[in-house]
Amino acid sequence: MEKIDNPLVSVGILTYNSSQTVLETLDSAYHQTYKNVELIISDDGSKDDTVAICQQWLASHSDRFVRCEILTVEKNTGISANCNRLVSASKGVYVKYLAGDDIFMPTCVEDNVANVGDADMLISGLVRFRGKQILQWGNPINFKKFCTLSSKQRVHYYARTCFFCNVPTLFFRRNIYDKVGMYDENEPMLEDVPFLLKLFASDAKVAYFPKVTIKYRDGGISNSNTTRFYRILIHAFWNYRIHYLDKSSFLDRMLVCERSLFERLIGNKDKVQGVLKFYLSRYNLFCKILNSLLFWECRIKKIG
Repeated sequence: MEKIDNPLVSVGILTYNSSQTVLETLDSAYHQTYKNVELIISDDGSKDDTVAICQQWLASHSDRFVRCEILTVEKNTGISANCNRLVSASKGVYVKYLAGDDIFMPTCVEDNVANVGDADMLISGLVRFRGKQILQWGNPINFKKFCTLSSKQRVHYYARTCFFCNVPTLFFRRNIYDKVGMYDENEPMLEDVPFLLKLFASDAKVAYFPKVTIKYRDGGISNSNTTRFYRILIHAFWNYRIHYLDKSSFLDRMLVCERSLFERLIGNKDKVQGVLKFYLSRYNLFCKILNSLLFWECRIKKIG
């Protein structure tokens, strides 16, 4: 793959009712050390003054970017559709998007461009934060080893464990969307799982470098433990992940049983606040044991 000097990078900011945090995100994009950047803000029908704040900020900061664009819709459509609008509007060789409550490290884009090589997707390090407090973050797998797996191995690993993959750090070659398709709008609140399953199952090249490039705000939906989010995860399992599991694997069959049990536990709305909590305290032990076995098997095979 021919190396392009000083490639244009599309930096995207995904917003929805982000008025309390978006200025910090925008400022972190403004202070990037890499200069050949276009900025695209894609708002998903915010009910607060997010769009007005972004417009006002651009009025005094747009000269720093090659071009700027704000995309808006009247009605909220979900994260996946918002990502699709942003990617469709991008003109860069690479796309780096971020939620309007997270923060780019100053050299984020520069580091990604310098380390992406011939990869279609680059994973890097992140830290979680809450206010001014930096929270500890532990990766469940060795990303460097994961990136050396065959497409069959990596999609199976991701389908059975669905590890976080440092999603806010992902840096994409723009044409990967032409190869594997866009985000599935049938899963409006969980854009990463269906898309990454497609990408990992393809011949796309994935790479990793360990430097922290993103500060990830603690408390968003992607690190939520609400009943609503549990139901979203269950839906994604039955509609996407299960198709990549191995029917001959005892642990994969156990995973299907575990997801069935979990779906049954969260299915009764009357028990969510009461009896469900009692059951979950016992169920979680089973879940932790199963996850440990899944990761242990992968480590034995030198995957994790």
